[in-house]
Amino acid sequence: MKLNKSTLWISTVALFFSLIFSIWRNNLSWLHLSDILFIISLFFLIVGGFLWVFASGSFDFFQKSLHLKQKTNYESEWKLSTIGKEHKWFFLQPGITLLVISVIFLIIDTLF
Repeated sequence: MKLNKSTLWISTVALFFSLIFSIWRNNLSWLHLSDILFIISLFFLIVGGFLWVFASGSFDFFQKSLHLKQKTNYESEWKLSTIGKEHKWFFLQPGITLLVISVIFLIIDTLF
Protein backbone atom coordinates (compact mmCIF):
# COMPACT_ATOMS: atom_id res chain seq x y z
CA MET A 1 0.00 0.00 0.00
CA LYS A 2 1.50 3.30 -1.10
CA LEU A 3 1.07 6.11 1.39
CA ASN A 4 -0.11 9.48 0.17
CA LYS A 5 1.62 12.74 1.04
CA SER A 6 -1.40 13.73 3.11
CA THR A 7 -1.05 10.53 5.14
CA LEU A 8 2.58 11.27 5.90
CA TRP A 9 1.80 14.89 6.80
CA ILE A 10 -1.09 13.96 9.07
CA SER A 11 0.96 11.27 10.79
CA THR A 12 3.94 13.60 11.24
CA VAL A 13 1.78 16.40 12.64
CA ALA A 14 0.03 13.97 15.02
CA LEU A 15 3.37 12.61 16.22
CA PHE A 16 4.72 16.15 16.71
CA PHE A 17 1.52 17.20 18.51
CA SER A 18 1.68 14.21 20.86
CA LEU A 19 5.35 14.89 21.58
CA ILE A 20 4.69 18.56 22.37
CA PHE A 21 1.66 17.65 24.49
CA SER A 22 3.68 15.12 26.48
CA ILE A 23 6.47 17.63 27.10
CA TRP A 24 3.93 20.27 28.12
CA ARG A 25 2.35 17.85 30.63
CA ASN A 26 5.79 16.83 31.98
CA ASN A 27 4.94 13.21 31.23
CA LEU A 28 7.24 12.25 28.37
CA SER A 29 7.33 8.48 28.09
CA TRP A 30 6.83 5.86 25.41
CA LEU A 31 3.59 4.76 27.04
CA HIS A 32 2.15 8.26 27.16
CA LEU A 33 3.07 8.88 23.52
CA SER A 34 1.45 5.57 22.62
CA ASP A 35 -1.76 6.52 24.42
CA ILE A 36 -2.02 9.92 22.75
CA LEU A 37 -1.33 8.50 19.27
CA PHE A 38 -3.89 5.75 19.85
CA ILE A 39 -6.59 8.27 20.72
CA ILE A 40 -5.74 10.39 17.67
CA SER A 41 -5.80 7.29 15.44
CA LEU A 42 -9.23 6.34 16.77
CA PHE A 43 -10.76 9.43 15.20
CA PHE A 44 -9.40 8.54 11.76
CA LEU A 45 -10.28 4.84 12.12
CA ILE A 46 -13.87 5.51 13.20
CA VAL A 47 -14.55 7.99 10.38
CA GLY A 48 -12.78 5.75 7.86
CA GLY A 49 -14.73 2.73 9.12
CA PHE A 50 -18.04 4.51 8.61
CA LEU A 51 -17.00 5.53 5.11
CA TRP A 52 -15.93 1.96 4.39
CA VAL A 53 -19.38 0.71 5.43
CA PHE A 54 -20.99 3.34 3.21
CA ALA A 55 -18.72 2.31 0.31
CA SER A 56 -19.82 -1.32 0.64
CA GLY A 57 -23.31 -0.27 -0.46
CA SER A 58 -25.08 -1.62 2.60
CA PHE A 59 -27.14 1.54 3.04
CA ASP A 60 -28.08 1.90 -0.64
CA PHE A 61 -30.88 -0.64 -0.25
CA PHE A 62 -32.43 1.31 2.63
CA GLN A 63 -32.03 4.57 0.74
CA LYS A 64 -33.74 3.08 -2.31
CA SER A 65 -36.59 1.71 -0.17
CA LEU A 66 -37.12 5.11 1.39
CA HIS A 67 -37.25 6.81 -2.02
CA LEU A 68 -39.71 4.21 -3.32
CA LYS A 69 -41.94 4.75 -0.27
CA GLN A 70 -41.87 8.52 -0.75
CA LYS A 71 -42.35 8.09 -4.51
CA THR A 72 -39.32 10.18 -5.45
CA ASN A 73 -36.91 9.47 -8.26
CA TYR A 74 -34.12 7.36 -6.80
CA GLU A 75 -31.91 7.46 -9.89
CA SER A 76 -31.54 11.25 -9.79
CA GLU A 77 -30.26 11.18 -6.21
CA TRP A 78 -26.65 10.36 -5.32
CA LYS A 79 -25.96 7.07 -3.60
CA LEU A 80 -24.29 6.77 -0.22
CA SER A 81 -21.77 4.28 -1.61
CA THR A 82 -20.21 6.98 -3.80
CA ILE A 83 -19.28 9.01 -0.73
CA GLY A 84 -17.28 6.27 0.91
CA LYS A 85 -15.42 5.12 -2.20
CA GLU A 86 -13.82 8.50 -2.72
CA HIS A 87 -12.77 9.36 0.82
CA LYS A 88 -12.35 6.21 2.90
CA TRP A 89 -8.60 5.83 2.34
CA PHE A 90 -7.99 9.48 3.21
CA PHE A 91 -9.06 8.61 6.77
CA LEU A 92 -7.99 4.96 6.99
CA GLN A 93 -4.36 5.39 5.94
CA PRO A 94 -3.40 7.91 8.65
CA GLY A 95 -5.44 5.96 11.21
CA ILE A 96 -3.66 2.70 10.44
CA THR A 97 -0.27 4.44 10.33
CA LEU A 98 -0.81 6.11 13.70
CA LEU A 99 -2.09 2.85 15.18
CA VAL A 100 1.04 1.01 14.05
CA ILE A 101 3.28 3.75 15.49
CA SER A 102 1.29 3.58 18.73
CA VAL A 103 1.77 -0.19 18.96
CA ILE A 104 5.51 0.19 18.25
CA PHE A 105 5.80 2.74 21.07
CA LEU A 106 3.88 0.39 23.36
CA ILE A 107 6.23 -2.48 22.53
CA ILE A 108 9.25 -0.25 23.16
CA ASP A 109 7.81 0.75 26.54
CA THR A 110 7.09 -2.87 27.44
CA LEU A 111 10.54 -4.18 26.46
CA PHE A 112 12.66 -1.42 27.96
